[in-house]
Amino acid sequence: INPDIILVDGQEYEMSLKVFEKYPNAIKIIDAGRDRKEIRDLCTKVDYVVCSLEFAELVSGIKYTKENLIDIFNELNNQFDTNIIVTLESNGCAYMEDGEVKVVPSIKVKAVDSTGAGDIFHGAFTYGIANSWPMEKILKFANVTGALSVTQIGGRYSIFPLKEVEKV
Repeated sequence: INPDIILVDGQEYEMSLKVFEKYPNAIKIIDAGRDRKEIRDLCTKVDYVVCSLEFAELVSGIKYTKENLIDIFNELNNQFDTNIIVTLESNGCAYMEDGEVKVVPSIKVKAVDSTGAGDIFHGAFTYGIANSWPMEKILKFANVTGALSVTQIGGRYSIFPLKEVEKV
């Protein structure tokens, strides 16, 4: 195989490094959910850091408020110098474009079970990258898939068909 995109979560650090080395031209994405030394290192080697709010706060050393989101992004960019997306849980997610932090809101749903929501978000993000969508469209799509997933119990049964996600 010769993958176009590689999505890692940092749990298998050595294997991630080997895959990155073997496929240097692939687009590399990390799901940075936890703050560990190995995950921080991988964040310096990828094209997209898609991280949890907890990770962003710990790495930047800044507690999130709407007013200081740009400070968090600036600190993360100082450390990783790549495309950064911060998930804001039920508030959607944020990214930086042309020096401006933009927030893409989520949809409001009745949450039943959050199992797998982050993984579903990251899969949807990767799907958008694979289809060369603009970032705003990618993040809206990922937000919708993640939000819909929490309306069902269990991770496996909370992945909605593409046609249902596109209706939202």
